[in-house]
Amino acid sequence: IVGDVRPALLILLGAVSLVLLIACANVANLLLARGEARQREVAVRVALGADRGRIVRQLLTESTVLAVAGGAGGVLLAWLGMKSLLAVNPEAIPRLELVRIDPTVGIATLVLAIVTGLVFGLAPALQLARPDLQSSLKEGTRGGSVGRGQQRLGRALVAAEVALAAVVVIGAALLVRSFWLLRTVDPGFDPSHVLAVDLALPAARYDTTATTAFYRRLVERMGALPGVTVAAAASDLPPVSGGSNWDVEILGSKRAPGSAAPSPNVRIVTRDLFRALSIPLARGRLFGPSDGTGSAPVAVINEAARRAIWPNADPVGQQIRFAPDEPWLTVVGVTRDVRSMGLSEPVTPEVYLLHEQLPAIAASTERAMYVVLRTAGDPLSLASAARATVRELDPLLAITGIRSMTEMVDLSVAGPRFTMLLLGVFGGVALTLAAVGIYGIMSHAVKRRTREIGIRVALGARPADVLRLVVGQGMTLAGVGLAIGVAVALAATRLMTQMLYGISATDPVTFVGIVVLLAAVAFVASWVPARRAVSTDPTTALHDE
Repeated sequence: IVGDVRPALLILLGAVSLVLLIACANVANLLLARGEARQREVAVRVALGADRGRIVRQLLTESTVLAVAGGAGGVLLAWLGMKSLLAVNPEAIPRLELVRIDPTVGIATLVLAIVTGLVFGLAPALQLARPDLQSSLKEGTRGGSVGRGQQRLGRALVAAEVALAAVVVIGAALLVRSFWLLRTVDPGFDPSHVLAVDLALPAARYDTTATTAFYRRLVERMGALPGVTVAAAASDLPPVSGGSNWDVEILGSKRAPGSAAPSPNVRIVTRDLFRALSIPLARGRLFGPSDGTGSAPVAVINEAARRAIWPNADPVGQQIRFAPDEPWLTVVGVTRDVRSMGLSEPVTPEVYLLHEQLPAIAASTERAMYVVLRTAGDPLSLASAARATVRELDPLLAITGIRSMTEMVDLSVAGPRFTMLLLGVFGGVALTLAAVGIYGIMSHAVKRRTREIGIRVALGARPADVLRLVVGQGMTLAGVGLAIGVAVALAATRLMTQMLYGISATDPVTFVGIVVLLAAVAFVASWVPARRAVSTDPTTALHDE
């Protein structure tokens, strides 16, 4: 049902989980910091006989209420974000248009909020529920002392945030670079100013002769529309056209026993398709006015077919056929390669056959065709005229779809674009949360060490020394997190190999770039509290403490 979308969905699910862990680590760190301010309050409760289990329950209730409130806000943001994503491209993922916020999503969010509130509120609650009564009560309004275990836990959470953010942001950066490279791929044709009309003639009303005559008349009338420069038809259109492979017999060529016959992809076209799509000619000629129903069968191939079938010979003038009882076709020209199977897929050998000659070549015809119009202006402005032309020839004929070729090219990369967009959003959120986490822990550390910094400044410490002290601590945490994150990303991004184009899952440029970016973010997040520490007035600091 989901086909090749499954890997992308699993990667997005993993990214969601990592962002959730980053957010939870951030909240846990903030709860630890908030707990320091409440040490005297908890100490008084314990001194008056409060049970530690009851204190833990109270603190877990507070963290759970916080998580549930955040979950409720998250559902609202999800609803708004879902509307925006659906507006971007509802065809990127199968059945995406049916996705909605329903009771199941609400219940799942509530359960997840409660679980995260309990799990990530537990460590701060246990830390706070074991106060040093003598120290906490003795310190009075200045707040109790901070245990080394609590400091280590806070720093470990920040390092974990940076590590998780590195994994998400590196994955997002790989997809962004891959998508950028994909968009720069030359499709082999010019999709601008081209309109594609999808038709299928019913076999009950159209035999072989009637089908050939209908498409001949339709192409002639479409070509006469105001604003149309060239009109043609084709059984399949790039860049995701599919098609079918036919075995080819080559005149004068003997196959080795047991070897497979060449099986190029066959496209059924009318003579002006190459002009309509601006597919360049490499050698020979294209289909011309002399090629028709009563003339000798001819074929045009692409360069990939030339390399596969005639690597050391000129294919122009060579003859091929598809079955022993079918006529020989003369290859009259070679076109440049077109990425018919997708921008990220390799070029396949292709043979173009003339629609009018198909009955003589294969004793059949092609009823499902795209009529292609190259226009002088906006192709979609001719959609109504194209529909009217079809109705004039057959009022009962249904048009499967009308799209510009530019839109069809965009749809061919809709899946990668959607995945890149979502993972890019997750990467941005992860980067922001990591910056907030580093800033929070460093800001709290500066506040906690106000007296120490005041003494250092009073004893003659230079502002640069204080800056190095505070920023160094933040960068150390970031460095540990980045080292872990890069190691994890080297293993995790290998799961994205099939989703990438033009770069490897361990692309060094991307990894180095993201490490520099995260290090810069960590530096800024540490520098802001450090600047505040430098501006501390020693007299005020000593008086406050």
